[in-house]
Amino acid sequence: MTLHTTSRRYAEDDGDDWRGLYARRGLPTPQKGSSNEDWYARMGYVKWKEEPRYPDRLLDGTEARTREERAF
Repeated sequence: MTLHTTSRRYAEDDGDDWRGLYARRGLPTPQKGSSNEDWYARMGYVKWKEEPRYPDRLLDGTEARTREERAF
């Protein structure tokens, strides 16, 4: 069985392409330490890979792809 969740970097990394992406979408920035990836790791899941998955259009009209983690 595999599962998909957004990269923990969206909750931890302050860069424009990570936590900064929320403001560029017009959304509130998540608190650090609120990643689903950490919870899955505590449940025994092992990160397999990270890849860009879902296209998204930002408030300024540019496109971005949300990175997703896969674990098993």
